[in-house]
Amino acid sequence: MNILITNDDSIHEEGLFVLIEAAKGLGDLYVLAPENHQSGMSTALSVRKSLYLKEYKLDGVKKAFSVDGTPADAVRTCEAVFKDIKFDLVLSGVNRGANISSDIYHSGTIGAVFMGLILEIPGIAVSASYHNLELAKKYLKGLLKTILDYKMYSKDYALNINFPEEMDELKVMFAHQGRTQEYPIYLKEGEYLTPNYKRGRPLLKTSDLYCYYNKIIAITPLKYDKTDYKTLNEFNDVKVNFEIDLLKHLNN
Repeated sequence: MNILITNDDSIHEEGLFVLIEAAKGLGDLYVLAPENHQSGMSTALSVRKSLYLKEYKLDGVKKAFSVDGTPADAVRTCEAVFKDIKFDLVLSGVNRGANISSDIYHSGTIGAVFMGLILEIPGIAVSASYHNLELAKKYLKGLLKTILDYKMYSKDYALNINFPEEMDELKVMFAHQGRTQEYPIYLKEGEYLTPNYKRGRPLLKTSDLYCYYNKIIAITPLKYDKTDYKTLNEFNDVKVNFEIDLLKHLNN
């Protein structure tokens, strides 16, 4: 198995080395990660510019490079950087800071594995508490081996693993993406907008948010196809009348 390892915190961050250590023995490891910190970049791409590659020597890794771009850039360029290598899996992380709830929409860690799905490469994103990578160091290798044993990876979805800040005992939940309890309320102060936060939503006990706040490792499958098929079918049921009414409006 050929495994591409990346992150959004840069090739220099400890979380990347935690992920490399956990992935040793799972296959041939290749690293292509941003040279600089790229949090919050989602699947952003660098356009109208060339990307600079820098080679590194990392223990346990066949080849390693940084790119002066985004996490999605790193995954998107893997075929050009590692010629003749067909990747079977993208691993992204270990991110400092959870990627749960609405975080997934702007996370560079998640963006990397979604770029993998675009290239038809399965992916697993891993995040932990900003202040504590110890749980990832302790449990991630076993988690990855078990996920591979159960063949839980797919080209149709990415797995999102989040470690809580602390655990009293090993607990794992297959959870859905939660809705954040807190949402930003911006305060205008002169020429500046300062974020404040307001709590306004309940915490569902089946969500990744619940897991994080209750000392449970969350594993969430995130779909690449975001189409709402129930609504799509409802729209198609009224398609003929919709077109008739549209022509009426255009002819008025």
